[in-house]
Amino acid sequence: MLLPFYSNSHFAVQKRPKIIDSQVIFGTPSRDCSGPGICKIYTIHGARRLNIACEMVLTRLAVLDEELQLSFPEAACTERLIQQHFINAYFAMDENFVLPTWLSRKFECPSVFVPVGEYPILRKSGFIWLKLPLRLLYNPS
Repeated sequence: MLLPFYSNSHFAVQKRPKIIDSQVIFGTPSRDCSGPGICKIYTIHGARRLNIACEMVLTRLAVLDEELQLSFPEAACTERLIQQHFINAYFAMDENFVLPTWLSRKFECPSVFVPVGEYPILRKSGFIWLKLPLRLLYNPS
C-alpha cells in the first residue's frame, strides 16, 4: 500500500518538481556496490571532495508523484555499467535504498526509501530514465 507523503489537502496540487543534480553509484550496498540497484547518492561537490573510486554517473533527480525520477545521458555510462544495470528492459533493486537525509531535506519530503523490485527502464533522446516508487520509511500511526 502506498502511503501518501502528506495528509494536508493543499499538497494535492502538484507543484513543479525540484530538480537536483547528483552523482549516483549503481550497485548493491551490502555487496560493496556490486550487484543491481542503487548503492549511493552523493552531492556533486561531496563526491569530488571524497575522491571516490567507484564509477559514478552525473544524474538529474526529481521527486514527483511519490516517485524518485532519475535521468542521465546513456553516453555518460561505461559499457560495463550498461551491461551490468541497463541491458535489460527492467532496472533491478535487490535491496531497499533509503534516500540520504540531505536529499530528503532538499526535496522537502519525509524519510523515504525505494523498495526492492524491478522497474522499467525508459530510453528517450539518448537519456536513460528511471521512475522508482518511494515508500515512507516510518509509519506515523
